[in-house]
Amino acid sequence: MKKKDICYAVFLTVVGLLFYTLNCLTPLLSDDWHYDLIFGTDTPIASLSDVLQSQYTHYMTLNGRFIPHFFIQLFDGIWGKAAFNVVNTIVFVLFLWLLSANLKPYYPSRYTSTTLALCMLVFLLPAFNNCFLWMSGACNYLWTVTLMLAFNVLMQHTSCQKRWLPLLCIFGIVCGWTNEAIVFGFAIVYLIHYIPRYKTLSASQTSLLSGFFIGTAMLVFSPGSINRASGYGSAPRHISTLMHDTLSSLMHMDNIRILPLLTIALIAYAIIDKAKAKKFIIDNAAWLCSILLTFCFIVWTRHDSGHSRFGFELFSLIILMRLMAPIKLGRKLLHAINLITIGFLLVIVNCSWTNFQEYKRCEAQMQTTQTGIVLTNEKWFPDMVERMIVRFTLANTNKSYSGFISDKWIANHFHKDKIQLIPETLYHDIVAHPDHFNDFDFKKPYPVFCRKAPANSIKKVTYILESTDYSTLPFYIRPIAHKMAQYTVTSSEANKYATINIRGTTYLLVATHPLFGDRIKDIVIE
Repeated sequence: MKKKDICYAVFLTVVGLLFYTLNCLTPLLSDDWHYDLIFGTDTPIASLSDVLQSQYTHYMTLNGRFIPHFFIQLFDGIWGKAAFNVVNTIVFVLFLWLLSANLKPYYPSRYTSTTLALCMLVFLLPAFNNCFLWMSGACNYLWTVTLMLAFNVLMQHTSCQKRWLPLLCIFGIVCGWTNEAIVFGFAIVYLIHYIPRYKTLSASQTSLLSGFFIGTAMLVFSPGSINRASGYGSAPRHISTLMHDTLSSLMHMDNIRILPLLTIALIAYAIIDKAKAKKFIIDNAAWLCSILLTFCFIVWTRHDSGHSRFGFELFSLIILMRLMAPIKLGRKLLHAINLITIGFLLVIVNCSWTNFQEYKRCEAQMQTTQTGIVLTNEKWFPDMVERMIVRFTLANTNKSYSGFISDKWIANHFHKDKIQLIPETLYHDIVAHPDHFNDFDFKKPYPVFCRKAPANSIKKVTYILESTDYSTLPFYIRPIAHKMAQYTVTSSEANKYATINIRGTTYLLVATHPLFGDRIKDIVIE
């Protein structure tokens, strides 16, 4: 083995060990808490037949992602999180290797391409935590894109023995039957690139593509996918509503990084050398078209989660790295980049350890609590760090806290009637000064609003909002802010609230709202 191959193997091993450590420090989150049950029931999964039964119901009612969710339930219900940590680490290392293989025509050195790709993934990719570490997210995003990168490598080989053709077709079906947010983009690439060249396709390429489009059809046209899509604006909408929804969706794209960098780089390239830029765009037209259409698809669905951006951000990373390929980077600079990346990952390991210790502390309370109340004392990190850490409650951020909402799946997991999380400082403040909570105090430094609950049952909770001071908004929002509901509405119904009994008195907790911030001046209870 050559010296450079040994260095590359050592590099991947170090990255793999860090990634494995992060996996071990990642708690269960959201879907992970209930995928150990047969879908639609409270019956625990005990066998492979239970997983298949569950996924059949899932396929018919919720969405068509059979392959990712099959593995989620296999680990969550049978093999366990410890086994997932090992397998997910192997998949991540394989993903890096396959990404470099897809970039090999541009980067002869795998060390160079992997160094740059890892750096951008760690520092720029939205929701690294949900795409790579969260069990349900990793199976849907990391595993899907790893399959597709392997598929892309196989498409470069134009010949194989006939006995392998059925297996290639099956592999194509598996790749297509995964996640529409990623498969949609690859499907566009293959349609644009290969359909005009269909007469030159080899038998192996035809088998792969045939299987892939069969799998994609099974994904997209499943009863569950059609049912799910019906909630994404498929009903006719007025043009003004459509424009508003589109503007709102675009404004929530503030968490993307790689696509804007690619756009700036292409514009700069066109200014510097128009002819070469034109050739680059033509050579990569299929990928660029895929980025555009995938971006439009996410805008249409109005998803604002970081992991929903994974598809077009990853495609943008691939094109950006192709564009950067002529830039020669010295070995010392590459080593420095890796040291910075690994150093940052070590920081993340330390923060993840803090987060994991808090989870274990809450887990101990969940196992022993008689009231269902669990006191949290989470430490908040800068956004750059937060996007690398998985918290065991879905929406705990420094902007909003909805962890106090009763989670029936967590409660079911610990065999409790209910589990309610409340910040420890707030709980002790209530115990020490109950009279301070006769009404909402919007100046209290808690991520929730709290007051004694009214005697009658609560049907609705509504935020009353101050008028927006448009002069305080960023300059690029001001021209369109008057068309966006988050700035123009004067009231909004709160859907994240709960009552909690503390020492014989019932309190109402209402989540703060990240969109409205300090505009909340009152809360009306009906």
